[in-house]
Amino acid sequence: MDQDINKKHKKENSSIIWNYYFEKYDEEEKQLYLVCQICKNKNIIKYYKWTKGASTTTAQGYLW
Repeated sequence: MDQDINKKHKKENSSIIWNYYFEKYDEEEKQLYLVCQICKNKNIIKYYKWTKGASTTTAQGYLW
């Protein structure tokens, strides 16, 4: 059973987006966001509402 948990956790972090995004929690809105590091480096802030375990497809599409 422990092996199943480790496999699931490993799969969640395997998306390429984690090389380009980081998570940020907004205390006022009580909302988790993804922030694009590429845009942030250009002084453009792009936030995407995020839920742990959600699909990374939209964030990956933005990168392409």
